[in-house]
Amino acid sequence: MVKIETLSDGSSLIKVIVSPSASKTKLLGLRGDSLKIAVNAPPERGKANKALAEFLSDLLALPKSAIRLKQGKTSREKTLIVQLESARLEQKVLQILKDSGFEVS
Repeated sequence: MVKIETLSDGSSLIKVIVSPSASKTKLLGLRGDSLKIAVNAPPERGKANKALAEFLSDLLALPKSAIRLKQGKTSREKTLIVQLESARLEQKVLQILKDSGFEVS
């Protein structure tokens, strides 16, 4: 299950593992308590981070400004701040995983 934490301002933290330089940007499922996402951008000059934020904003139907990198600028393991209440974010993520054919418990 994806681990989502609530921040004092009502936004949420979510962990993501990124696979850069993929042939296609897509959701790969879960790995531990993190979402796993492939991005078709290379891991240079922030291109993969930008592609990740754009993909997640589309996936979650949020503006790009609602997703910020908190930790992991140069790492595949990232922590993102999402401007959405944690229960709502969890609900959206679970629905996206189910709709994408991933098994969630």
